[in-house]
Amino acid sequence: MNACTILIGAVCVAAWGIAATAADPVPDWIKPLQATRKPPKDAKPPSVCDLMTGPDGSKITTATQWAAQRKRIHDKWTRFLGQLPKPHCPLEPRVVETVTLDGSITRKLLQLQVEPDIWMRCYLFVPPGKGPFPACVCLHSTSDETIRQPAGLGSQPEKAFALDLAKRGYVTIANENFEWCYPGRPTTGKAWDKFHAVARIFLAKYPGVKGMAKMIHDASRCVDYLCTLPTVRKDAIGTIGHSLGAKEVTYLMAFDERVVCGVSSEGGVAFEFTNYHDPWYLGPEIKKKGFNLYAHEVVALIAPRAWLLIGGNSADGDKSWPYVGPALPIYRLLGRPGAVGLFVHDKGHAVPPEGRQIAFRWLDYFLEPSGRR
Repeated sequence: MNACTILIGAVCVAAWGIAATAADPVPDWIKPLQATRKPPKDAKPPSVCDLMTGPDGSKITTATQWAAQRKRIHDKWTRFLGQLPKPHCPLEPRVVETVTLDGSITRKLLQLQVEPDIWMRCYLFVPPGKGPFPACVCLHSTSDETIRQPAGLGSQPEKAFALDLAKRGYVTIANENFEWCYPGRPTTGKAWDKFHAVARIFLAKYPGVKGMAKMIHDASRCVDYLCTLPTVRKDAIGTIGHSLGAKEVTYLMAFDERVVCGVSSEGGVAFEFTNYHDPWYLGPEIKKKGFNLYAHEVVALIAPRAWLLIGGNSADGDKSWPYVGPALPIYRLLGRPGAVGLFVHDKGHAVPPEGRQIAFRWLDYFLEPSGRR
């Protein structure tokens, strides 16, 4: 396998340079991100299962046992989500526009072929210098500005993750969510009606494939593209997103092991925190009695790679701890006890300065852009 192969199934502890018997120390600045947080009194009891107990009732105490448990979790989630047909079509990148910004950063507007004859718009930012640089997939929130938002061309500069990370020495790519660009999308009507219309089109084309699987697919195609660039460090690809983009961050990391670090801001980590039941995400099945998949299993699939959840006590916050805390024993078992955390800023469904600061510090620490090592 080369550095750009998606490693699905087993936890490849050795691939991350991790010794399962010798844990990395937890930096002092990360320790508060792992402090137990008490959910509010009116919070619903969390829907969780015991991740550290195998199907035979035995406790999981080794990395090998966890690899088998992870495969079981991964396989049942993959069956539920479905996948777009393989082999995937060639990306055939098209450059629509190239602009040189202040600081000699290059911004390109691209089109990538993500399905046969279906093209996805992206902004690519490349910092000055030869590299190779770490890279980051920057996922926009629910906004008609779509990729203009992370590119710094929208109305919310605090969410200009692609531009701001390029200034910090990252190659960044910001792709447009399929809900805004899929063929057949209505040109008039309310936004929510358009979302439902696109979901119907996609689900009819790919029966049994969830909308979230399409989002994972498209973001992974961005990773495919990044892996073709000689300026990108293939061992240092991360992702960041807010709200809609935050959901994509968590699921992308769970199902594409090439992504080694991520920051999920106010996405709603639990099914009941937000609208995961909508057809462009996981669909109404998650509300059915007896549904046997759990949101914290998705977090567990990310281990041992670095994942930070940020909440403003809106979609995420103190109530999210029961979905983050259960992953800690897994990270400890795999020798990376400091690679998972929860930061709560109490500023609602927003990206305040303290949220940006901790997000960028997390990415810098685990991806090490040039000049910050």
